[in-house]
Amino acid sequence: MEKELNLTDDMRPSFWFMRDDHTFIKPSGKNVEEIRQSLINIAKENPYGMVCSVIIVKGNKEIRRVGPTVHVDGNGNVDLTNWCGEIMNDDVVRIFEGKQKHSNTSLEEKTRLSEICDKLLSKVDTNNDNPELFCDSFDWNLWLKTKEEYLKKLGYKKYYQNLKREDFAYWKIFNIDNNEAYQIGLLFYDYRKYNESNSNINANRISIQYECMLINCDSRVDLSITKDNITLVEFEKIALDFYNAMLLHFKFLK
Repeated sequence: MEKELNLTDDMRPSFWFMRDDHTFIKPSGKNVEEIRQSLINIAKENPYGMVCSVIIVKGNKEIRRVGPTVHVDGNGNVDLTNWCGEIMNDDVVRIFEGKQKHSNTSLEEKTRLSEICDKLLSKVDTNNDNPELFCDSFDWNLWLKTKEEYLKKLGYKKYYQNLKREDFAYWKIFNIDNNEAYQIGLLFYDYRKYNESNSNINANRISIQYECMLINCDSRVDLSITKDNITLVEFEKIALDFYNAMLLHFKFLK
């Protein structure tokens, strides 16, 4: 007798709602419709929150994200029509939905999806900017230690500034033609501390906000990006493009 693959453990969609303070709530529900209704109810109590893209997980590894993020309108209303349509285009979400409603997904289909996820998983780099978010068993201490060592090797320095209510930050100055042009910062928000004060909050994660500030400019000109799937290398390129674009609009002091 063939052994059935356990998609619930090996491959599954993970659904989350993010409050405006960047803490997370896991919606309830056994299928997409019940989860959608749970998210709508959560939104009513969190009018400035956001429904996250669905995270496809295999074991304790994030494979990919599907569907858009959807912001609540400020009055507790959120339209998840397009969100539902897009996430249902994903094979794993459809398998999850079919398993919950019918429990008759073929072994061949499960095997095919498992092989796809195995190939994707082999490409995951756990030392990059984007660790396996929202996985309770993820070792955030190890990730943070590795991340900080990496930043120090690149010349970033650690500061405790509370510039934007972050726990700490790493900053580095970048020169253009031997002159200080702009600085890049990574603001770290360690939400694990909220678990200690509120057992109802699932905040097992550390978030990074990327900052670029122009130097020797006659105005304050900043760029801020919070996006889980952006890398430091990508942001450094964005920061340089941002600096070059701002040269056209602002006066730089010599």
